[in-house]
Amino acid sequence: MTMTKEQVAELLDGREYGNEVTGDINIIAKNSGLVIMFGQSDDLMQFRGAIHDEVGCWGGGIVYFGESGLAQSECDDDDCPYFINTLDDRRSVVVEWPWKLTTSMPHVKFNIYEDGELYGEGIVFELASLKG
Repeated sequence: MTMTKEQVAELLDGREYGNEVTGDINIIAKNSGLVIMFGQSDDLMQFRGAIHDEVGCWGGGIVYFGESGLAQSECDDDDCPYFINTLDDRRSVVVEWPWKLTTSMPHVKFNIYEDGELYGEGIVFELASLKG
């Protein structure tokens, strides 16, 4: 079964913190070429579906993507000027605490709640949108 980013975001919207992405939704997103991105705890950005990973985002930051997933530095650290010069703002997501995500990539937002209060927002986007 495949779904659009809109359909997957609709399934995720209103979910409770800690139960954001079930196994079924993860498989559907992966088979549909979709990436689900959301914050967890106070310092982790989670990726499910076509990308299964996490990155530290204590207090916010910018997450960059390459053409096939998260941008990866071939240097010893991410401050390497060669790595920095490869980063493209058109394939990035600005993360603000508490879990507000902003990007120019085509995406659909969804909200996550904790005990009836808004915990943060997540996004769903197509892995194919990272190409080119």
